[in-house]
Amino acid sequence: MKKVMLLLSLFLVVPFSHAYGSVQDVNYVALGDSLAKGMNPYKTVGEGYSDKLVPLLEQEGRSVAFSKEFAVPGYTTANLLQDLEVNAYSKHENLFHSVENASLITVQAGANDLLHYIAPHRQHMVSLSNSEWESLLQQTQQNMKTILKRIRDLNPTSDVYVVGYYFPFSNIDNPFQEQNLKQRVLDLNVALQKAASSQEHVYYVSTENLFSQNRGTYLPNKIDIHPSQQGYDLLAHRIFDTIHFSERFLQ
Repeated sequence: MKKVMLLLSLFLVVPFSHAYGSVQDVNYVALGDSLAKGMNPYKTVGEGYSDKLVPLLEQEGRSVAFSKEFAVPGYTTANLLQDLEVNAYSKHENLFHSVENASLITVQAGANDLLHYIAPHRQHMVSLSNSEWESLLQQTQQNMKTILKRIRDLNPTSDVYVVGYYFPFSNIDNPFQEQNLKQRVLDLNVALQKAASSQEHVYYVSTENLFSQNRGTYLPNKIDIHPSQQGYDLLAHRIFDTIHFSERFLQ
């Protein structure tokens, strides 16, 4: 009799323990800036990585509900944080409900916090001291940490992926300037990665070397930072690969 009861208990427990990795519906919400929205290199919104991630998820046999309506071109971490603040509930009720019900969330913000200070195509780049740059980075990192905490407060179980930034400048003639700008982008990504590590089940998606080859294909407009459709395809696949690597969401 004891053996029978043991077998029955195993039969009941094992499927439950693997329920998270079983095929299931996905409720996906993309938050952030113009890259999350899908801005193309010529200033119109089309299919971005968030759109292109949907069919990749569907290939796994999942039904995907998807929204990128809360991704806003030009958004900084401060803008996104303001939307998610508790006292903004009545203004952003749909956003709150979407985050609460999501099983998968991607967040990409931070570049607009700093881009004004590093854009090489501006006639006069704003000069920052090291301490000023560090202060900007720290504020961006703290904003992202608070964003992720707020998301986790609203939804304790969703998988959240913080998407880092690729090097967006495709036409720099000065090698010293190019190296300096690459370090700035790396600094931003390190800050975002540290913020991601502050919450459980939040994963960082590294993209900084994604367009290191064939930059003209992926960043065709030399005075714009947004990728082509081929570039967004690469971003979507990188996020999808990270989802698999996390060994939580898709098993």
